[in-house]
Amino acid sequence: MAGTEVFVGNLPFSVTWQTLKDLMRSAGDVVRADIKQNKWGRSRGFGTVVFNTPEEAAAAVEKFQGYNLEGRQIDIRPGRDLSKKDRDIPFHKNTPFTEGVTGNGPESAVIFAGNLPYITTESDLFELFETIGHVNKAEIKYNEQGRASGNAVVEFELVDLAASAIQNLHGYNYGGRDLLITFAKRGSGDSVDIAVDGEDAIVDAAEDAPIDVAAEAAQEIEADPVVEQEPAVEADVDMN
Repeated sequence: MAGTEVFVGNLPFSVTWQTLKDLMRSAGDVVRADIKQNKWGRSRGFGTVVFNTPEEAAAAVEKFQGYNLEGRQIDIRPGRDLSKKDRDIPFHKNTPFTEGVTGNGPESAVIFAGNLPYITTESDLFELFETIGHVNKAEIKYNEQGRASGNAVVEFELVDLAASAIQNLHGYNYGGRDLLITFAKRGSGDSVDIAVDGEDAIVDAAEDAPIDVAAEAAQEIEADPVVEQEPAVEADVDMN
């Protein structure tokens, strides 16, 4: 399928794929819109929208980033260009949410996740960490070459959920890697990124097994009662 995908997070749970599609049509021609659902058919608060062209997708990001939808500020970010081959790797830049963020910070609702598989996407982050509780925002952190650094920053709705994520997922084997999770630290300081560009990080992303790491993790996590274990299911799609 041709087109360019955008990821939309922090959606109100009442929003359907049709509502999302109708909203995004003001930015361009929408090929499809999906809301990720749990096994009971309820929204998980995030989804994807595919536009015909990269320009339309970029216009949607510019127009709707931070848009107030039913009391929530939605988080919309570029996704995959479905018309390109997998070997075409785009250059990504860190946002203010991830720039300068490291690990080992004070207790807060924001965590720093290190040692992630390089193939991890932001959709994967939501699927993994929403097994703990509602995630407001989750973004991959990129290196100077614009590629995934193996780190991410995740903001939960509550501080207690962030603490639970550290308790339950620190050391968890995710896609063949043991996750390193601490509270996030913003700005310069003595702490450093958990996954650094050193001997342990010089790994070709192509060597990572092509697996659905989020789906596998959601099935295997054994945590306290706050953890919700459920797969992501795509909603019906209006192809017209």
